[in-house]
Amino acid sequence: MTKTDAVGDVCIVTGGGRGIGKAVVDALLATRATVYSLDLSHPPGAFNTQLVRYDIDICDLGAIEQMARSIGRIDVLVNNAATVTRVAPITDLNPQEWERAISVNITGAFNVT
Repeated sequence: MTKTDAVGDVCIVTGGGRGIGKAVVDALLATRATVYSLDLSHPPGAFNTQLVRYDIDICDLGAIEQMARSIGRIDVLVNNAATVTRVAPITDLNPQEWERAISVNITGAFNVT
């Protein structure tokens, strides 16, 4: 990221509650952007006026549309959320595991975009 001052920019990060998504959220906060972190649940964290945590399922299109309307303008989108139900050959996955992975990894990214 080369821009060092993003005051006024509105950013969304999916999967922002932990791991790589949390690191992206922290990097964007350091640029002074307003950041909306979307995740199924967020671990407790320090209060930050630039950060809005949404506990939301990105597979729920209606919830995503409502959230987007409430935010308004979006300058940056980082589609980071993903899931792996378990590491196994595809032939060993049951239909529910397959559907959840496709729903989050593909449909969720589509919904937020």
